[in-house]
Amino acid sequence: MGRGSPRLASFCLNRLTTRVRVRSPPIEHSKPISGGNKSDLSTNTTKAEKKAREVTTKAAWFVAGRRIMIVVDSSQEAKSAVHWALTHTVQRQDTVVLLYVCRSAANQGGEVGDIDQKGTNPRGYEILSSIKNSCQMKKPGLEVEIVSAEGEEKGPTIMGAAKKQGISLLVLATGSGPR
Repeated sequence: MGRGSPRLASFCLNRLTTRVRVRSPPIEHSKPISGGNKSDLSTNTTKAEKKAREVTTKAAWFVAGRRIMIVVDSSQEAKSAVHWALTHTVQRQDTVVLLYVCRSAANQGGEVGDIDQKGTNPRGYEILSSIKNSCQMKKPGLEVEIVSAEGEEKGPTIMGAAKKQGISLLVLATGSGPR
């Protein structure tokens, strides 16, 4: 008779990994002004000039910033997702778009739009405005937009809102928040 060990080996928190995939926009190369052939181009443009052109193209993208959408609700997981995004992905030049998804009435289609205080869902406005204030307190000068979306299912509604807003990065909370 040996000592029995609990069977918790498969449940280890140190094995959890976070997977994030960020895509950068493609770099557009400008065409030469002269109508010369490749040999003319290589003699007129040095490697340093080519490198400088690539750096300024990349720098222009960073100055413009990205649009990062964070899906929020009243759950603690959503607040943790906002905190994670602010500490790990959001930079000064980025714009954060906070999205609140609510169920739509049976006769209405899915709508995405800016939310105001007189909107159809005052609870959603309250949640969004409090999270917006906390974002601006943690990162002063950060541009934060609040958006509300209505739809039957959360997944397609979130993806439709992200496409409509031109989002570069989408942050979702893990866990089952309020439905």
